[in-house]
Amino acid sequence: MASLSSALTNLSCMTFLATYPHPAFILHSQKAYGQVAAPLNLIFGNDAFRSLIFGPDADTAELGVGFLRSLKTVGQAQLLADWLVRGRKAGSAPGTLLLNISPSWTSKDDTVVLELTQTTVEGFVVC
Repeated sequence: MASLSSALTNLSCMTFLATYPHPAFILHSQKAYGQVAAPLNLIFGNDAFRSLIFGPDADTAELGVGFLRSLKTVGQAQLLADWLVRGRKAGSAPGTLLLNISPSWTSKDDTVVLELTQTTVEGFVVC
């Protein structure tokens, strides 16, 4: 895990993402041995992203589970996975993705539309 922490610390866009006023997160861009696709586990989320998922007063590092739970349906998770796979292909420009999420701190009927774009930076997917 220390190597992941070191890789993120040295990522050229970390300072920018940490202070970016809009929700942003980072995932691995490579699949692990034996996996069909790269995981949907988030490895970084800026303050704006954590506030969106967990509430304005959130102070947690548990990004991945919270984000996946906030997706309204399994279909939304599949849309995200398919979009990420398209973006990981060389020369691909998958466009934007609109996800309907229901953050844990809102009522079950509340829906937030999260618009995502993606880029690959130094072996990581930045959204």
